[in-house]
Amino acid sequence: MQTDLAVLVDHFDLPVYFFTGHHDYTANHQLSEKYFAKLKAPLKGHYRFYHSAHSPLFEEPVRALHILREDVLKHRNSLADYEYRDGAATPNQR
Repeated sequence: MQTDLAVLVDHFDLPVYFFTGHHDYTANHQLSEKYFAKLKAPLKGHYRFYHSAHSPLFEEPVRALHILREDVLKHRNSLADYEYRDGAATPNQR
């Protein structure tokens, strides 16, 4: 692939939520996390699904639905893997 989205798209003016499967070899979670850390958005949430590959919504539907209800619909990121403030990521305390 010749197009690097991390260079072309570095910000959004809306909330961004990434659901990544730990065992995904199509969209590698490490690359996803690096891109996500650089991405600027008013609200960000990154959620790694440790028992999923490319389809966390179908492979871990209970957790995905919980995140959608408690974070996405309520415009929060309290269940996210990391808390992002001023460009720095720190693990969320849950």
